[in-house]
Amino acid sequence: EVILLKHLDTMARVPLFVAFVYATMNRDDEAFAWLERGVAERGYWMYSIGGQPSLRRYRNDPRFLSLLDRLGLPRPKGAPPRA
Repeated sequence: EVILLKHLDTMARVPLFVAFVYATMNRDDEAFAWLERGVAERGYWMYSIGGQPSLRRYRNDPRFLSLLDRLGLPRPKGAPPRA
């Protein structure tokens, strides 16, 4: 964990990559903060979040579904429909 956190400054150029680190460490609030930053910055990589294995456990989380909706990406199978 310490090694990953040490390199966050370098990875901060791509918020999605920082979110992966926090998701891997089960630090969900930090992961979502970085995902939100990626959406705000209109990061190119954000359009891949729906298929990212390291974010799979968030697929039914309302915060994740909101991100998908704001990016215009499809919701995963079994997720509640868009409001």
